[in-house]
Amino acid sequence: MAYITKEELEDYVKKYPEENFLLEQYVSAAEEMIENYLGYSPEKKEYKTVCYGDDGKLLCLEAFPLIELKEVKINDNIVDSSLFRIKKRNYLEFNYGKSVFCSDRLYSLTYTAGFEKVPGKIKTVALQLASLMWESEGGNLAVSSTTYSDNGSRVFNNFKADRFLEELEAYKKGSGEDF
Repeated sequence: MAYITKEELEDYVKKYPEENFLLEQYVSAAEEMIENYLGYSPEKKEYKTVCYGDDGKLLCLEAFPLIELKEVKINDNIVDSSLFRIKKRNYLEFNYGKSVFCSDRLYSLTYTAGFEKVPGKIKTVALQLASLMWESEGGNLAVSSTTYSDNGSRVFNNFKADRFLEELEAYKKGSGEDF
């Protein structure tokens, strides 16, 4: 499910073409860029993480915020999920702090993570990225004109989408910041 739509993109750029078959593609590509940058999908969905422990007290999950820990297996044996708690966004720890995630044990966790409602900042960046792709459609992205004496010239500026993605640093997996 998309968290921005082609109609929102049209409203954002204030253009309403009768036909533009690429808008859905721009929306999808923008969301994909955000997912790649963050390291997870910000939308609420179910995940399954399978990994060996590292003899540490914390186990890193793929996405956040964690909504529900549905099932925990250790070496294919189901364990009561109430033995665990969330520690700092996307990490799990044992409720009694003394236990560690042993390196000789395979942990399989099924959980729901993501935002019930994708934050406005993430949606805005997605719209910015999609609008950039749309604007580049005509080859006019990052072009400015400058006039000199008797002749005009075009100046091409280097443009990177990273300047928008960097606004999402606090939401990035592993950033350690709170949003």
